[in-house]
Amino acid sequence: MKNLISISTGLVYKFTDKRNEMIRMLREFSPDGIELSFADSTYLFDFKISEENVDYLRSLPYTTIHAPWIDIRYANNDKSKKVLDLIEKLYRKTGAKNVTIEPREIDDYSILGSYDFQISIENADIRKPFCAAEELLSILNKNPKLKLTLDIAHSMTANPDLFDQLLSTGKISQIHAAYFDISLSDHFFFHKYATPELIAQIKKIPENIPLVLEAVAGKREEISSVRDEIKFLRSL
Repeated sequence: MKNLISISTGLVYKFTDKRNEMIRMLREFSPDGIELSFADSTYLFDFKISEENVDYLRSLPYTTIHAPWIDIRYANNDKSKKVLDLIEKLYRKTGAKNVTIEPREIDDYSILGSYDFQISIENADIRKPFCAAEELLSILNKNPKLKLTLDIAHSMTANPDLFDQLLSTGKISQIHAAYFDISLSDHFFFHKYATPELIAQIKKIPENIPLVLEAVAGKREEISSVRDEIKFLRSL
């Protein structure tokens, strides 16, 4: 694969909640980008990015942001405005290319129209709403400025055909790349589950769509497995 390959800060969330430290830990693997992931808005409110990390993220071709998804309803309310204002500032400062917002946390899409940055919704796993193509396509049709972050891990749990259905929309901004099934507590590395069926799916991804690695290291010694993950994807 020749696609840009980025790494989510979620890889190391079990070892630090400080985003500057997360960025430092991920630099070792020379990614094409880093996705700054904020599960809870508190992490975003408390984040003061270092100038060194601003320069580093701006030097990468594919820096992105995953907006908070815990204890927030995106609509015309003070918390949403505060979160989106901070995201917009961080987006500009780091030269980011995309912001992913989970649709199950959005009550009013009109609030997103006030912001001038690329927003993608994301397909959920089978346990949650917005795991079906029809639901996602309805949102995209009603909000043509939105793109789609296609999460392979989630699509694998929902419907064997969902990946192909979403990939054919022409609305994909990026791929969230990791393995997942409902027996696991976290996303894990592709190369640990390299079945022929999974490899066939990955090979369908067009070269112009960036991949964001979302595997989570459960132990410190697993962090370096992201290097094997990148090597595995590059071999396909």
